[in-house]
Amino acid sequence: PRYTLLDLYGSVEAYPPEDADLAVVAAADAAGVEALGLVPLHRLFHGGVAVVANADSLRTRDCSAIVEPLTPAFVPSEAALTLPDRASDVPLGRVQRDTSVLRLALPDGHAQRHTFAALADAGLAFDGYGERDFVRRPTSPIEGIEVKVVRPQDMPALVAMGAFDIAVSGVDRLREHLAFFPASPVEMALDLRRSRYRIGPVVHDDFPAETTQEALAIWSRLGRPVRIASEFPGLAEEWARELRLPHTAIIPIAGASEAFVPEDADILIEGTETGTSLRVNNLRMLDPFLDSTNCVIAATNPPTSRRDLLDLLLDRLREGVRAAAAEEAGAVAQGARGGA
Repeated sequence: PRYTLLDLYGSVEAYPPEDADLAVVAAADAAGVEALGLVPLHRLFHGGVAVVANADSLRTRDCSAIVEPLTPAFVPSEAALTLPDRASDVPLGRVQRDTSVLRLALPDGHAQRHTFAALADAGLAFDGYGERDFVRRPTSPIEGIEVKVVRPQDMPALVAMGAFDIAVSGVDRLREHLAFFPASPVEMALDLRRSRYRIGPVVHDDFPAETTQEALAIWSRLGRPVRIASEFPGLAEEWARELRLPHTAIIPIAGASEAFVPEDADILIEGTETGTSLRVNNLRMLDPFLDSTNCVIAATNPPTSRRDLLDLLLDRLREGVRAAAAEEAGAVAQGARGGA
């Protein structure tokens, strides 16, 4: 059968029924699934904490000092993935995008506080979306606007495929998406100018170079692939290509990024707002290549029939950006007068 698979960073439970027919979620039991507002259909496999090892290391090295103490906790793994024997009694619908409404995606996580402030500057308030707390489907006071809260990392792809018409994500996430899919039908509609941070190559404090150009000469003489770890593998590859690094190995990671350099990666492509986390881990950034902020992204050809609402939202948000900039400029001027 034909199907579309959404490869998501998280918040999987938010997608049915509007944006997915089925969801694969992690839960301890059926009650855990029901607590997410979903109906459990079938257990695919039983998971948990696992010990993984390099096959060559197990064959050529003595790992007993580590493996043997853990052996009593080992349990047999399931032989294979199991699938339902019959269709569930639960009726399944088909996702059908409602084009008579404007669909807006708002972010959870770190970006939520900045997005809430940007909305407030624009005079927009959605019931259920606060500075820290949220519900998955906030209520819009403007009829015809449907709102959902999802991960900002997933937004560019969701907008590109037509699930949402507009979203508040980040320049970094849009650029990462376009690095993989240059012709993707999604674009930045407005820079909200909040949550600014830099992305660039990060090295260990002991690395004998102060600039990217100085480092390039060192990396080019390694005689092996330059190992680049990043939560932004698309941006990392794009940066390496533009820098003309001769031979690279991109290592996609999902957190704990500061742990990789220098033992397991030569370079970390990372974002930082203040640099504090880097300094604590004896790391430093060379020359940043991207300034990222919160931004509004939109489909190049939105599927909604309510273009009037799209224009309304963007106009309100633009006014909010201008008002925030004017307020900031006024505060700076007042501070300068006070210090004179």
